[in-house]
Amino acid sequence: MITIKEGSHSFFLLRILSVAGEIPQYSLGIMGSEQTYKRLVHKMCEVQEYRNARTGERLTVKALIKSGAGKYKTIRLHKKAKKLLEWIGTAEYYENNFCRNGFPSDIEHKRRNHKIAEVLMILCRAGITFSPQDLPCLNYDYKTQTLLDNAYFYPSRDLKQYERGELKKLSYTSIVGALLTKDEGFCVYNLRDEMMNWSFGGEVKVEVDIRRIARMNTARNPEKDKTPCIMFARDAKAVLDTITNCKTRQSKKDANGKWKSIRIQTIEKVYSSLHYLPLDGFGAKLLKIITQPNYLKRILRAVYKESEVEKGAKMFEYDGIIEDTVYSLCHLDGDIRRLIAFCNGLEVYKEKGEVLCYEFQREYVEEYVKGKNIEVFTISLEEVERVLGCI
Repeated sequence: MITIKEGSHSFFLLRILSVAGEIPQYSLGIMGSEQTYKRLVHKMCEVQEYRNARTGERLTVKALIKSGAGKYKTIRLHKKAKKLLEWIGTAEYYENNFCRNGFPSDIEHKRRNHKIAEVLMILCRAGITFSPQDLPCLNYDYKTQTLLDNAYFYPSRDLKQYERGELKKLSYTSIVGALLTKDEGFCVYNLRDEMMNWSFGGEVKVEVDIRRIARMNTARNPEKDKTPCIMFARDAKAVLDTITNCKTRQSKKDANGKWKSIRIQTIEKVYSSLHYLPLDGFGAKLLKIITQPNYLKRILRAVYKESEVEKGAKMFEYDGIIEDTVYSLCHLDGDIRRLIAFCNGLEVYKEKGEVLCYEFQREYVEEYVKGKNIEVFTISLEEVERVLGCI
């Protein structure tokens, strides 16, 4: 017998399935112990007795089914197990999104559902709300402002239904959703293990939409002209390849009617920050950190002495000056955009630098700064969690 109660493995599995529609088999380890979840899935793919811990109601049914092979092997809810979703309050959402017009089974829909499912797994571990019945209704009245009391994730398929349909479809972008906190809104992407198919026009449009939503629903600084971005991936190579290789050449017609190139737009110009979060337990912990109010200022106060922090305008992107000779960058928020700007600034001004990061970030940071006059130092993730009160 499997008991469905809030906080259990089966509860998280059903909740993710109800929002994403399906889960990739090879990504089960993102939620925790891969063997534990594989055994649970195998068990739920057979006829079992389920008990509702809240009401005591029981149901004997086959809950899950598997299909596909390799990286496209997917886990879905059995059509006779929708009663289980009624127990956790997501049956109506699942019915409206995955049953009314038939469950799409083409590769593109499957890949998009898998990307959303992997992000939801990280959100589960970070304790961030994403279930539709628990999400506050977003405010779209420009004359008023509604402040969220916590962090909430809105999947891309839900965003297009808000604001009386003005956002419409988001198929022109690679975004998987928006993460809204008390004081900020993030565009969220999942690159998995490949470079993102980036569309400049589409991503700019969705960034403007998320910025507008954040201004009306969070305590976001209205003077900020760009939105931060979170990029989940299995390794940093996919993120770095996306940032360095995704470029769009903007053109316009001249007086003679010929197209003339005016500038090259890159992805780091669209967002105020680009946070790389790995699809594992470290990514969940880092997500909890960057959703804290004023997290970067609090980290910098703990890492640097007051005499090491330069006030006023800076020559380039850095956080402190050690012994008046070494420029230092705090990479504890995983912001790849700042790391790139820091390295470029040191190269231009021929200065010596250092980067402070976590141990799990060390490999890709050392690879990126290789050949440059930069040292890499690490700090434990637990120390930063204690500073911010995340433990």
